[in-house]
Amino acid sequence: MSFDLQTYRLADVAREKLWHEAARPDHNLHQLMLHANLLDDLLAEIKALESSHSDEVDQKAVGGNSLKDRGGDAGIGGASGERTRRIVQGFEDLMNGLAS
Repeated sequence: MSFDLQTYRLADVAREKLWHEAARPDHNLHQLMLHANLLDDLLAEIKALESSHSDEVDQKAVGGNSLKDRGGDAGIGGASGERTRRIVQGFEDLMNGLAS
């Protein structure tokens, strides 16, 4: 399994554990903060991976020969990009719910 795939998977697990802990009637603040901090770090790592991947794609694109021009997925805009957006949105929803 590649590093970026492991990072996405770990972020998904951290998000699930964060949601699970937040849904408990007796919140364990320590566990909530551990999972929230881990998820925050992983999302920063994912953003860095996406940025470096986009830079690589841009460098390889010569004369309109990018992956997008060939009908492929240029960077993280495909399924994994959607997954990242869902993870981020879920995290934001959770944090907004805890703040209320």
